[in-house]
Amino acid sequence: MDELENTGLLHEHVETLTRLGLSHRQARVYLALLISGTSTAKAIARVSKVPRQDIYTVMPTLEKMGLCEVAIARPVMFRATPLQKGLDLLMKRKSAEYEEMQIKARNLLDGLEHYSRGTRFQEDKTEFFLLPQMQERVLMIEEAINNARSAVDSFTTPKIFRQALVSSKETLMKTLKRGISFRFLVEDLKSEDLQLEIPQAVLKSPHFEMRYVTVPVPAAAVLIDAKEVFFGTTIDFQKAIYLWSNNPYLVGIIQNHFETIWNSASKHA
Repeated sequence: MDELENTGLLHEHVETLTRLGLSHRQARVYLALLISGTSTAKAIARVSKVPRQDIYTVMPTLEKMGLCEVAIARPVMFRATPLQKGLDLLMKRKSAEYEEMQIKARNLLDGLEHYSRGTRFQEDKTEFFLLPQMQERVLMIEEAINNARSAVDSFTTPKIFRQALVSSKETLMKTLKRGISFRFLVEDLKSEDLQLEIPQAVLKSPHFEMRYVTVPVPAAAVLIDAKEVFFGTTIDFQKAIYLWSNNPYLVGIIQNHFETIWNSASKHA
């Protein structure tokens, strides 16, 4: 045991057993039994560094789990279940717990599905919602794009477009394959050629189009099916606070503005 402690292996083995479902003390006692063979509570306490009075609490639990057995002797002796069999038992318990949690998670999802719909901003009464956290708005925008039925339009800057390519490339690809139209209005920076960074599968899609404007993009926005909009307070995606809305008047104003600029924008940077 001293050798194991010196090499750091004891800590690693205890951690493995705790991740398989044992407590820290149970793991140390089981390891002590494996190393020492059939032993008394006194000997187990000495090797495991677990107080002797706790050995009598730990052993019945290990016995119930099938990890040890009591030898009929005086004084009482304990013997560990062979390691391979013990690990198999622990793995089966862990698998059973995981399957049980999956069932409970599905029941939770089914039971609260009605309420969770309200957080997706689909109810008629929900018209405005602030999304101050960047991770939150990234997830919400991706969800909206995944649920898009016809079109996604966006005012954006080269910097934000690059970030979208990195973080949401798979979402973009999948949505294009569904036949959803993507239109990006991007500020034209002569020193940059964004098309070199866009995957060929995206560029070749008949549903993808990018146009360029010579004036600075005043704000970042994503329009979904001309029915909802994510609108940034600034063009700095990390610092901006985003507003989500399905208000038909606000969405209509922004969509009309997009169409006006789109029709006059250049197809080439």
